[in-house]
Amino acid sequence: MGLSRSTPICVKCKVLMKCHKNAQFVRDPAIGAFPSTYWSGDVWKCPGCSCKVITGFGSKIVSENDPIDVLEFEWNFKGSNGNEGE
Repeated sequence: MGLSRSTPICVKCKVLMKCHKNAQFVRDPAIGAFPSTYWSGDVWKCPGCSCKVITGFGSKIVSENDPIDVLEFEWNFKGSNGNEGE
């Protein structure tokens, strides 16, 4: 596997991440007048530290029924250390 436009790199380990799972559904929560929506992306995992990211959102899923295996999240613009993504 070589570097491509969509291959994430682990900053900590300085290695290419590997695709761990395709078609992970993510629920984008409702905010104000905007309804919640579902998106499909790919889970990438670092072979060194096991850090995971989801990227490659391309398909918006609109359905009355919840898709199987949905990752729920709330918007948080700060990193895990409160450093706004640094």
